[in-house]
Amino acid sequence: MTSPPLPPPAPLPLEVRAIGVLLVFEIAAGLWFALNWPPGMSVFLSQIPAFGAVGMVWGFLPKDPKEAFAVWLAARLRRPMVWMSTAFVFATAMCTSCFVNTVAVKGAPSDATWIHLHKGDVARAAGDSLAPSDSLRLRRGSGPRYFWVWTWPAGRTVWLRSASHLTPDERRVLPWRPTSLEYPDDFELPSVLAALPGKQALFEMASPRPMRIFVLEMLTGDTLAIDTVSTPGAILFGFMNSEVPADAATQWRGEAEQLAGGIDSLVLGAWVNGAHARFTRRPLRAEQRLRLFAVDANDSTLWMREVLLHDGVTSKLVAP
Repeated sequence: MTSPPLPPPAPLPLEVRAIGVLLVFEIAAGLWFALNWPPGMSVFLSQIPAFGAVGMVWGFLPKDPKEAFAVWLAARLRRPMVWMSTAFVFATAMCTSCFVNTVAVKGAPSDATWIHLHKGDVARAAGDSLAPSDSLRLRRGSGPRYFWVWTWPAGRTVWLRSASHLTPDERRVLPWRPTSLEYPDDFELPSVLAALPGKQALFEMASPRPMRIFVLEMLTGDTLAIDTVSTPGAILFGFMNSEVPADAATQWRGEAEQLAGGIDSLVLGAWVNGAHARFTRRPLRAEQRLRLFAVDANDSTLWMREVLLHDGVTSKLVAP
């Protein structure tokens, strides 16, 4: 004797589905705020006292009005349009969260510092066109600063810099994954190569086609920068706008003394006073090996050396 088949389970009422979607939306929003934008948690958590107050007032209301309101609300939530609208809002919010995220920068610098965010690969950035996608001012007591980044579900590459520091590598911003940096601990001070024109370079400066200086990366052979020796000033090769060191006259005195003919003091002054920056295609880092060479108007190599970069400014006398 077989038992009668069990009746199929009754589907959830539409009003329960709508409330369930709202509950899941609240949980997902709270989780996203907690991971990627903590300031939004204040708005999210502010609902708790409000709901608590409403619950207390609700408990003191008479039974009949509460039942009438419950019936009225259930009838409204039971409408298919309400259920579909709630599901659409939740799906839209979840889809949007896969295309936007934040990058948090924390720190307490002694002076207010502008932090700039750039999208893309730092290796492809041109030093003379460092136009940031967004800029925020970080100062002591300001708390974390948040950059909003539109990304793809597979992520987007960004890098950050200040006037003097930049992130060592690109950061891939992924949906829902927190990205946080500490300034200046997670940033680095890029190195600078100071090319000091020697006597031969200064002599070629008077020709119609002055000497050109090339900076190549030893590991890849890529050309990082090219400049023409058109002035007697030092050429500061760097990824960002490099400034003359405060003790440049002391640092470069040794190179100036290598020049014969008693013109070392004149050349030293020209190096310091006429120094100018030349941007490189990529940041220069300590312990990086470069090839520095100079060519004449006929593209013949006149001088070539290998240079090992150090922290700060590395000086090299070119074509002495």
